[in-house]
Amino acid sequence: MTFTLILLTGIALVLSLGAGAEGDDDVITSIDVNFHHLGDHWVPTYQPQSPEGLEYEKDFQVSADVENPAIKMWVRGLVPPPNVSIDYVKLWINGQLLGYINEYAMGSGSIYDVDDEVEIEVSIEEGILVTGTNTLKIVTGWGSSPTDRDDIMFWNIRLVRARPLEISCNLLSPSPGDVHYPGLDTERVSIIVWNDRHVDALQWVRVTVDPDGANTAFRWTQKTNRFVLESGATTHAMFPIAWSSSSKDILNRTWAISVDMSFRWTFPTDGPIDIRVDVRDDQTKMHAFVFEEVLEVPTELELTGPVMLTAADQGPLGPGSWVRGGEALFVTVPPTVYKGSTDVHPPEGAVSISLLWEELEVKRSVQNSGGTWSADWLVPMLARKTVTLTIEQVDLPMGAGAQPPVRVALEVDGRGPSWLSMAPPDGEWLLQHTVEAWADVTDGDGIGVDPFTLEFQVYDPLIEVWGPWTSARLILGGGAGSADRGLTVLVLPEGDGHSIRWRAFDLVGNGPTTSSHVTFGIDVQDVSLEPISVNEWNRGTVAFLSCIVTDPQGDTEGSGVDISTVEVSILVSGTDTWTEWSAPDSVVEVDGLAVVQATVQVTLGEGGDNYVRWRARDLAGNLIIVSPPETLLVDTMPPRMVNHWPRSSTFDMLDEARAVATFTDGNGSGVDMDTLEYAISGGSDSAFSEWTPAIVSGDPDDLVRAEVVLGDLLGHDNWIKWRVSDLAGNGPVEFGAYRLMFNLGPSAVIASPSDRTSFETADVVWFSAAGSSDPDPDDQLSYQWWSDMDGFLGSGPEIRVPLHPGEHRIRLVVEDGQGGDHVDEAFVDLLVVEPATVKEPVSP
Repeated sequence: MTFTLILLTGIALVLSLGAGAEGDDDVITSIDVNFHHLGDHWVPTYQPQSPEGLEYEKDFQVSADVENPAIKMWVRGLVPPPNVSIDYVKLWINGQLLGYINEYAMGSGSIYDVDDEVEIEVSIEEGILVTGTNTLKIVTGWGSSPTDRDDIMFWNIRLVRARPLEISCNLLSPSPGDVHYPGLDTERVSIIVWNDRHVDALQWVRVTVDPDGANTAFRWTQKTNRFVLESGATTHAMFPIAWSSSSKDILNRTWAISVDMSFRWTFPTDGPIDIRVDVRDDQTKMHAFVFEEVLEVPTELELTGPVMLTAADQGPLGPGSWVRGGEALFVTVPPTVYKGSTDVHPPEGAVSISLLWEELEVKRSVQNSGGTWSADWLVPMLARKTVTLTIEQVDLPMGAGAQPPVRVALEVDGRGPSWLSMAPPDGEWLLQHTVEAWADVTDGDGIGVDPFTLEFQVYDPLIEVWGPWTSARLILGGGAGSADRGLTVLVLPEGDGHSIRWRAFDLVGNGPTTSSHVTFGIDVQDVSLEPISVNEWNRGTVAFLSCIVTDPQGDTEGSGVDISTVEVSILVSGTDTWTEWSAPDSVVEVDGLAVVQATVQVTLGEGGDNYVRWRARDLAGNLIIVSPPETLLVDTMPPRMVNHWPRSSTFDMLDEARAVATFTDGNGSGVDMDTLEYAISGGSDSAFSEWTPAIVSGDPDDLVRAEVVLGDLLGHDNWIKWRVSDLAGNGPVEFGAYRLMFNLGPSAVIASPSDRTSFETADVVWFSAAGSSDPDPDDQLSYQWWSDMDGFLGSGPEIRVPLHPGEHRIRLVVEDGQGGDHVDEAFVDLLVVEPATVKEPVSP
C-alpha cells in the first residue's frame, strides 16, 4: 500500500539532481540502502511517545532545485515471523519533522514474510531542502507484542519527485458569498472527500478556516473516526458540545465530514475568507484543497443610515450648523447592523450609544436590537463657541468593531446681534418730513443677523405712544466696516420728540436685542422775524430797535432759534450803504428758544430814509431768513404854525368871534391832531383858560387847520394861544399868545339930507351922519360919502358939498377903524336942478 504526502505550499523546489536509480525518472538521488534495524526492544502499540528505537542519520547532497520533492523508502522484514509489524517511523530532514507514520498510516502495517514490504513516501515541504548538504534522520519503533524482535531492513531510501494519488474534495457548506454574523449565527462547515480506491485510503483530514488569519483548524482521523480541535482553534471560534459528524457512502469511496462552529467577535479577517482542506492518504502523501472566498465574518458594526441631529428651532443640523445657546437638541441614531448588511442586527444588548458634548458624555444607553436610539440634550448657554458633538457605539462585545464615531462640529451662538451707530443722530433736527433712518447691526463672530426679523418702532410725540414694530430692509454688509445696515424711510410730521429704535434676532433665534433709541426733531419751517418799533417816528436819532424771532410757526415745536445767527444791519438816512451784519446788543429768550427778542441801539439820521433789516436761522439749519427792509422814522423837530387868523392886533368884523390857525410838521412825522389845543384870556390881567381841544381838520402829513369859535367877545384886549405835538412825540409846543380885538359892525345913518330932497346946483348940500354908531366904544368910526354921479364927496361925519345937476344916489360908508371887514352903508336919493334964480344959501 502506498501513502503519499502532498507538499502544502504547492510551490516546487528545484534541487540539484544526483545520480538516480537506473530506469526511475522520478529518483533524484539515492540516500541509502540496506539499513538494518534490529528489533531489540518492545514498544507498546499505539504509543509513539514511548522510548524510541534506533536512529539512523545520513547526509546527502542536493545541487539543484527539485519539483515536488519526497523521501521514498521500502521497509522489509529479514526473519520470517508469524507477524512482523512496524509501530511507527519518524522522518526528519535538516532537523525538521517531515512526517509521523504509524501503522494506521500504513494500513495493516504487517509484514508476513521476508518478501513482504511496505513502500513509504513522505513529501518534503518547501524551504526544508537546501542547496548543498542535507541530513536525513529516521527514528523507528517496533513490535505489537513482547515477542516482536524481528529485524527490519530499509533499503532504497531515495529523494524523488512525488506522484500523489487521485483524491478530490468538495465544500458543501458554507457556499461562496455566505456571511457569518458573530454572536448571532452558527456555521456548519461540511466537506466530502473522494478517492479512486477506497475510503480507507484516507489517513486524516485537516480543515482550516481562514488559514491566513484566524487559522481555526480541526482534524478528523479516519481510522478512529475522531475529531480533534487543533491548537488555537477556539481563539476565534466556539464549538457546541455536539459539534462534529462524519459518514461515508455505500460505495466506500466518499467521506462526508461536518463541523458546527460559531465565530467570535475577535475574528481577525475583514472580507471573504478561504477554507483549506488538507488530506493525507495511506501513502502519507498530502493533498491540499483551497476553497477561496467562501465566507465572510463581519465583526464590524455600522448604522443603517445617517445620524439625525435636529435642533428645536433650527431643524435638521449638519457639520458646521449653528445652534442657539439654550436650544434643545434631538439625536436619532438609526438601527445598528453588521457591516455590509442592511437588516441583520446584532443581538439585544450588544450595542449602546454614547452622546458626548465636547469630551463630556451626557447620554449613554442600550440601543435595542433593530431599533433606533434617541436622546435629547440642552445646549449650554454659551456666548460663542465651536463645539463637537460625538455619537458613538460603545459597550460592544470584545473584538467587535464599531462604526467610526459620528462627530458633528456645531457653532454655538448664545448671544443676539449688537447695535452700533444709528441715524438720525440723537438730538438732531431734520429739515424735511421724509426721514431716512438706519442702524448698523452686527452679530460679531456669530451666525449673522436674520434679515427677516429686522424691525423698527417709532415714537409719536403727539400722542406719546410707541407705534407698532414694523419690518425693515437689511442690507448685508451695507454698514460701516463689515456690519449690516437696517434701513427704512419715514414720513413724519413737524415737531420735536420723534424717536426710533430697532430690534432683530440672529439666524439661530437669539434675541430680539433692542437698540437704544435716538430722538430727533422735524423742522421744515424757517424762523419768522417780526421787527418792533419800525415804521414809527422816533423823536431822537438814538433809537432802540427790537425784533421778535420765532421758531416754529403754528402749534408744533421747532428746533428753536439759533441765537448765534441773529444779526442786524442798518441803512442810515443820508447814506447809501448798509452796515455789516452784526450781532444785536442782546438776545433774550421769551419762550425758551422758540421765541427770542433781539435788541440793538442805533444812531439814525433825520427823516424817513432810515432802514433796518434782521436775519436769523433755526437750530435745525433751515435757511437764513432776512426780513424785508423796515423804515425807521426820525423826527426831532416839533410842528410849526403856518398861518393864524385873525392876525394879532387886528379886528375881526364878523358877527361871531373866531380864531383859525394852520399847522404843519413839514417832512416830519406829521401833526398829531389829537394834541392840538388852545387856551384864551379875556384881558391882559386875566388868566388863560384850561387847554381845550380845537376843531381840527386837514391832513396830518400836510396842513392841519384848527378853528375856535370864541363867542361874542368884545373889546380889544382878548388873547389866544395854541399848543400841538407831532406824531413822533415832539412837543407839545406852544404858539402865541395872539391878541384879538373883536367888535360889532358899525351902524350907518344919514341924518341929512333926507331921502328925495331936491336941491339946486347952487346949493351947498349938508351931509350929516348924525345917528351913526358902533357898539365898541373904543372904535373910531370913519365916514365916507359917495355920489353915484359925482363920486367921492368927502369924509367925516358931516360935509358940505355942491352937487351937479341930476338925480344922485348918495352912499354913506361907516367903518370901525380896526381894519376889519365890518362896514355899514346908508343910501338917500337927491335931485339937483339948475336954479331959476340965484338964491342965498340956506342956513342949517
